[in-house]
Amino acid sequence: MINLNCEFIDEENKFSKDMANTLINALKTALNECIKPEFDVSVTVTVVSGEEINRLNRETRNTDRVTDVLSFPMLEFSEPCVLAENLQLWDFDPEDNSVFMGDIILCKEKIEEQAEE
Repeated sequence: MINLNCEFIDEENKFSKDMANTLINALKTALNECIKPEFDVSVTVTVVSGEEINRLNRETRNTDRVTDVLSFPMLEFSEPCVLAENLQLWDFDPEDNSVFMGDIILCKEKIEEQAEE
């Protein structure tokens, strides 16, 4: 199993510690089942308000609406679960030798709304 370094940013404390741990475990499972990396991975997960995710969605995807999740991958995939090219030395963080996969932005309010539906 890979080592996942997950920076979890939730300034408004919208996710409980248990919810954050469940999310991190889901990320680990997805990585191990899909990509099966032979390297350590780091990601950043940020929880934002509906207003903030709407702004980000508008600015990055030209879609003016609240969404549940936005992802900003740092690596390219040629098809699902297949890296487009081999990793290079500069892809690895010299401090911990992990590869930064990207950012995940979540809106808890939208996630809860969708769960109720």
